[in-house]
Amino acid sequence: MTATSLTRTSGSWQPGALKGLKVNPDSTRGEAFTIVDNTATTLFTDPADGDLTQTAAVGSQYAGVFVANDEVMITGKAWVYSADPLLLNRKLTITGGGSLSADPLTVTAGNELVVDGGTLYGDAKGITADTVTVKNGGLITCLDATTTVTHKLVMDVATMTIDAASKIDVSRKGYLGGWQGSSGSATGRTIGNTTTGGSTSPNGGSYGGLGGIYGGSVNVTYGDYLDPNDVGSGGGAYNYANNGYYGGNGGGLLRITAGSIALAGSILADGGNSTTYNDGGGSGGGIRIDVGALSGTGSINAKGGSAGNWGGSGGGGRIAVYYDALSFPSTKITAAGGTGGAYGMAGTVHLHQQ
Repeated sequence: MTATSLTRTSGSWQPGALKGLKVNPDSTRGEAFTIVDNTATTLFTDPADGDLTQTAAVGSQYAGVFVANDEVMITGKAWVYSADPLLLNRKLTITGGGSLSADPLTVTAGNELVVDGGTLYGDAKGITADTVTVKNGGLITCLDATTTVTHKLVMDVATMTIDAASKIDVSRKGYLGGWQGSSGSATGRTIGNTTTGGSTSPNGGSYGGLGGIYGGSVNVTYGDYLDPNDVGSGGGAYNYANNGYYGGNGGGLLRITAGSIALAGSILADGGNSTTYNDGGGSGGGIRIDVGALSGTGSINAKGGSAGNWGGSGGGGRIAVYYDALSFPSTKITAAGGTGGAYGMAGTVHLHQQ
């Protein structure tokens, strides 16, 4: 690898055939470089796009980048999934029940991302756009966790508007509750995606605040109140598999960097509720927002999930908001513990003016 070339010694590309396409030299990051020429084994990139060696290293996994130069609309029952980075040079609209999953997703400067009644799934490599509008029941979220993988939603935007009917929501996207998915255990999963140290039946999951204890034990609290960067923990379930007893999943993780956010709707990372009277709720998840101006009358929550009479509710998650200007009610930013049965304890909320 050099500043403007990437070589794969076993490559067999058609010389010149990749000219004009994009390549991401490190698929763990969201960068894209224009290919100006290629041989059978080497890609040559445009120096104006930067230095490859500052983005990737020898041995990094690279990927092609899907580029759309026309306006894109995803609508109806359409579901679009991109395994490669997605780069849009025109407006993107997801509407009428349509769905898109891409990581990373980049809408280039001067173009708008509109989620109008549709669903957009992002992940750790991020959603990047100048202007984001979420309206008419639109949803931005991430994929569900499994016993081996967790996801988080990362966004980097200039201006974002969320109407009263819409939300960014990673609730229940954290560690699995007892018997959820393929967990195979009544114990809720916790940090490290393990049942070791997790909340036992029928107690709530913990993250920023301790889960409610009805009997047995709960996982310890963890994470940094100044920099929430973890998903929430699952609640324990009744010790009776495959009979509708499930602990609530923990809340997911959301990190937003924005110039401004006008929030009439919701930004959520709540834990899941228990399914019966003797299961535990999941803990709230994590939210970090770095924003120039935050305004509106909506809500930002990382609450613990509720439990029934004989279970423990989830503890609250962690929220940190760093802002330059705040015209948003601080009372609408909450990491409360869940209610019902043995209540979960409150998590943490940190507000800091830059």
